[in-house]
Amino acid sequence: MPVIAPALAGLKIPTVCHDGALLHYGFLDNPLAPTRGASNEGPCLSCSIDEETADAWLMIAELGGRPLWSLVKPGGFVLADYYSIPKHQLTAIAAARGLVERRLAFKCWATNEDGEPCFTMHLTKAEAHAELVEGGRLRECLCWAPTVQLCTYWGQRHPGTTVALCDTLDAAVTALLDASAPMIDGIYWDETLDPLRYSAPRVGLFQRILNLVSRTCDE
Repeated sequence: MPVIAPALAGLKIPTVCHDGALLHYGFLDNPLAPTRGASNEGPCLSCSIDEETADAWLMIAELGGRPLWSLVKPGGFVLADYYSIPKHQLTAIAAARGLVERRLAFKCWATNEDGEPCFTMHLTKAEAHAELVEGGRLRECLCWAPTVQLCTYWGQRHPGTTVALCDTLDAAVTALLDASAPMIDGIYWDETLDPLRYSAPRVGLFQRILNLVSRTCDE
């Protein structure tokens, strides 16, 4: 039984189609299964759209020594265009379905090595103070936090991991599309290609479609 009820009340999800192969650095068992370990895509299989972005992620995520796989799906991949998704509407749906809830949180502001502002989020003041660096600032705010239901979805598909507070809405969008948009195979993040800033376009494929994907090992 799925964790989340189906259907998104007729909400249109912007998609992009990828007719070629997707590339994945990792170890794929038979049947096809995601590589375990931390990743931005959580319970999805992390993929790249071409060799250039695959090479970028090879450097960013330090994937040296892992084989490169080409993944092909008959008819191509249908991917949700993450940066075009109406996330405020999906957030409302996620809240109504008990995936996220409003909580008081503590935000630690600091400046990174490039002089740019950055922050971490915490649900307790003790945790926030433990992360506060010299010259940093701390303030209270309301934020969306993951519920037990969302954490259960995440943990069942990606054992040993949990939903970080800063990633709550990304995780909720992933969970909703996975359970409620069966024609969508995964999510596409059209990030800037800049490996030195740890950025490159990326794809997360839902585990439910992996048995429909053929694969070959390129190296």
